[in-house]
Amino acid sequence: MEIEGELWLIVWEVRNTPNCDIGGSDLFVKTIFDLNEENYTTDTHFNAQSGKGNFNWRKIIPFKIDSQSDLSKCQLFFQVFDKDLFSSNEFIL
Repeated sequence: MEIEGELWLIVWEVRNTPNCDIGGSDLFVKTIFDLNEENYTTDTHFNAQSGKGNFNWRKIIPFKIDSQSDLSKCQLFFQVFDKDLFSSNEFIL
């Protein structure tokens, strides 16, 4: 029996992130939901000098599973990055 559902994600803020740049970090959050093949990223909070980034990001992620027991095995990850224009983005948390 296949079950269809939706995961509603909201990211409002991140706190206590270390500064990676002199002028403050340019923070964004990447979400990884293992029942969906796509990864999603928030907008970027530029120059977050206090270690706090504010967002108003929302995403509805549809998913399908084979049985209800598989739902307890799924995982959701949040990763915080410092956006860099001339090099690769730095992983913070």
